[in-house]
Amino acid sequence: MTRREAAGLPHDPVRVVLGDADGFARRALKEALQDAGLVVIGVSGAASDAADLAAFYRPEVLLLDATLPDSLAAVRHLHVMAPEVVCVLLAPSVDDDVAIAGLRAGAQGFLSKATPVEGLARASGRWSTARPPSAAT
Repeated sequence: MTRREAAGLPHDPVRVVLGDADGFARRALKEALQDAGLVVIGVSGAASDAADLAAFYRPEVLLLDATLPDSLAAVRHLHVMAPEVVCVLLAPSVDDDVAIAGLRAGAQGFLSKATPVEGLARASGRWSTARPPSAAT
């Protein structure tokens, strides 16, 4: 059994764009996701840039820091430009108001940054196989 299969991930590598305000967190999360078998194809410290990267490269998942300025606007933009990209918001803590606002903006998921990296990788892999209905062509 491969490491990807053991983690419950699809056979094809899941491609991820990562947007996080903290440079250290970006590097650590990128390395951890890659160690878990995901392919991080873009990284940004700005929400709008992360959404633009995701709209251009069309990864399976955008992991976006919910505390970034204009993160909800970036989610709405991505939802219009590339509805097939699954957007998951990350926040320092579980905050129902932030989660609801993110879901209303078009995000498909919300996770606490306290979630172990293995959990983020598993969730990203699972979200990538459950694309929004608007992604059907």
